[in-house]
Amino acid sequence: MILSHAAAVKRYRDKYQAKQKGRIGILLDFVWYEPLTDSKDDQDAAQRSRDFHLGWFLHPIIYGEYPKSMQEIVQARLPKFTEEEIKMVKGSIDYVGINQYTAYYMFDPHLPKQEKPTRYQSDWNAGFAFERNGVPIGPRVRHLFALTTLSSTFDSFDDAKWHLQAHSEWLYIVPWGMYKAVTYVKEHYGNPTVILSENVTDSTTTTVVTGMDDPGNVTLRQGLHDTTRINYYRSYITELKKAIDDGATVIGYFAWSLLDNFEWKSGYTSRFGIVYVDYKNLRRYAKMSAYWFKQMLDRGKRN
Repeated sequence: MILSHAAAVKRYRDKYQAKQKGRIGILLDFVWYEPLTDSKDDQDAAQRSRDFHLGWFLHPIIYGEYPKSMQEIVQARLPKFTEEEIKMVKGSIDYVGINQYTAYYMFDPHLPKQEKPTRYQSDWNAGFAFERNGVPIGPRVRHLFALTTLSSTFDSFDDAKWHLQAHSEWLYIVPWGMYKAVTYVKEHYGNPTVILSENVTDSTTTTVVTGMDDPGNVTLRQGLHDTTRINYYRSYITELKKAIDDGATVIGYFAWSLLDNFEWKSGYTSRFGIVYVDYKNLRRYAKMSAYWFKQMLDRGKRN
């Protein structure tokens, strides 16, 4: 994929960029991985997670090689770039798009090294946790049961996600993760131009409030009253602004999403939009969050 990206960038720059005056980049997902404790083992586990998640792609593009941790762990299984490929890959972005949703605690599970890893995350040798000392990493609108002890930690997210009881299992509201993720890209990758290409989180419907990822069968009345979604976007954008004030080169922000739509394997059972779509007749209704965005942007224009 990295070579395909670099080849596409080269073709665009060679044949079209001068005339079109466009910019070309890559879009990458980046959950923020926070060490569960201050121990060196957990700090290393969190760094390995960042390297294998984001660094796998961005490190070669910025530095022409894979992260050192990947080279040391994956060894002969890791492809090698030729000198010509390095020249093509290195610097093959005008900007980087970052999808930032949430954050997790990471810890070293102290598992023996697998001689023949059976899945990608085995090389991370990192465990996922969703709370520290009984305190969740971030709020969720509804819990069917709480994860309250360190025993609620798992060797991989695939193992862990089935233990979370909410509409989308993988999302917590962790605004400071936005600040740390954007600042990390700034400090580790030479402060590239960044576009926040997706920003979203979830909650489930209660009798009072609905949130960012509503069930597909939520009623129109419930779906329009998305105050938790507003609070989410306000808190994440505030942290993004702090990162910009501290020097991060961020030029754009996209909320996920404009409309309720077909959400990957969840299909029409999840609603992320700031506009409610009636799937029976495709009529569209602006949610409270859409009006909040309009007011925020109008204030920005006046200032």
